[in-house]
Amino acid sequence: MKPNKRIEVVQLSNVMDTMLERAGIENENYVGPTKMHQLLNVLKREQSIYNTVFHELIRQVSVDCADRGELLSKIRYLLIFCVRAAREEPGFPPITSPPVLCLSHREKYVQMLDHIAQQMIEFYKDLVTQRMMDQRILQELYNFKNVIEELTRELCLVQAHDRKLTKEAEKVQKNLAEALLEAEKNAKIVEDYHDLYTMQRGRMESDIKLLMTERDIWSSATYELALKDTGDLGMVEKLTEKWKKLVNKFKQDVERTEESTKEKSEIVKAGIIKWQEFFNNNLGKDVIIPSKRSPFAVALNDFKEYEKMLEEEKEKFTGDFLLSRYDALKVIKRLQENWTDIGFGILSRHKSMDGLLPPEHEYMEDIVKIISKLYREYEIRINGDNGISKVLPNLVISLDMCVFKLENFLDYSQVPTEEWLEIDEKINEMKFHLEALLNIIDSVPEGMDMEPGA
Repeated sequence: MKPNKRIEVVQLSNVMDTMLERAGIENENYVGPTKMHQLLNVLKREQSIYNTVFHELIRQVSVDCADRGELLSKIRYLLIFCVRAAREEPGFPPITSPPVLCLSHREKYVQMLDHIAQQMIEFYKDLVTQRMMDQRILQELYNFKNVIEELTRELCLVQAHDRKLTKEAEKVQKNLAEALLEAEKNAKIVEDYHDLYTMQRGRMESDIKLLMTERDIWSSATYELALKDTGDLGMVEKLTEKWKKLVNKFKQDVERTEESTKEKSEIVKAGIIKWQEFFNNNLGKDVIIPSKRSPFAVALNDFKEYEKMLEEEKEKFTGDFLLSRYDALKVIKRLQENWTDIGFGILSRHKSMDGLLPPEHEYMEDIVKIISKLYREYEIRINGDNGISKVLPNLVISLDMCVFKLENFLDYSQVPTEEWLEIDEKINEMKFHLEALLNIIDSVPEGMDMEPGA
């Protein structure tokens, strides 16, 4: 603003005074830590007001106005007064004639400065007191620190000891818990062992009773088995003895029959050889024998006798004679089956603990196989399957043809050559068959199936 009237300057002065009064009123409401702080707060506010007014006047300095200069002089005087009074500089000339308008302000600042001096003294006293108290407090704090450090060390020792005791207590507690747990386990184990012992004892008592019962049963069974084995062995001995007698008798009968066949075959062989040599020596000659009989008639009778003998031997391998031999062999087989069944029964009652049969059982099976082969051999020998049943019929047929041819020779006094050659050929054939017959009697040719039932 640019004042061009005096009233405006008066208004600016009034505004400044109003602002200063307001600052004083506001300072009364301000509450600081000390009175010095309150005084400094007032100076700060008033200085700000002075600066504002001063800058406003400087802005208007170019305006030619005596009142504006007086206002600037008053503000400058007050500022210098305040500053020098506050600093209390030596050689500062006293202000003897301040403007009338600043008298109240001067008194106010003088009072404020007196308050500042008083406040400074009080502040110094308070500061000294505060320093003494601070030293005392520092000493107390130092002592308190030492005490705290000592207590801290003791507390650390106590804490370390407490931790040690805690660990030991935890360890003891853990050991105690483990001991209690182990004791509980041991008690449980003892209880289980007691139950097991009771159960085992009951089981053993039951087993003993069972064993005693089994012992009695085994004793009774062993005794009965021994009696049964004794009876069966006696029966086996009787049956085997009877079987042996029947086998020996059957063997003798077969050998007797074979011996008879062999003797008759040798007689026939010797007879036909004799007549063959006789007729071959007298071929184409008149044949005369000492008995005055015709040699053809004598030869015819001999050949008929030979035929009869071989026919009888042939009948031994067929018909009722063969059936009687089979019946005798069946009786022997049945008797043998009886004593072998009894023997196998005895052996089957004496198995090992592993359920294996005794070695005698295998020997018994071998004996049965050998006996079966013996039966098969006897069957072959009695039915002539060894070749006798085929050779004898051929010999009988050949002898019958020779008899037929010799009957035609009765009308001759000499041996007819052509007819004799046919008979001679048959005689050679019979000699071969008789030789084979003598070799196969009482034997079984090699290579024949000896299995039972073949």
